[in-house]
Amino acid sequence: MLYREAYRMLCDSFEAEDAVQNLYLRLWERKEELKILLRPRLIAANC
Repeated sequence: MLYREAYRMLCDSFEAEDAVQNLYLRLWERKEELKILLRPRLIAANC
């Protein structure tokens, strides 16, 4: 889903992959600062 949106914006598969990878890297590096709220119904929907 993220890749698809990045590709739509960049029109280049390598750039889209790089952008998504950079996003995940930035999220990982700042994981201690993030507050992620999980909703029980969303978790149940994935089971």
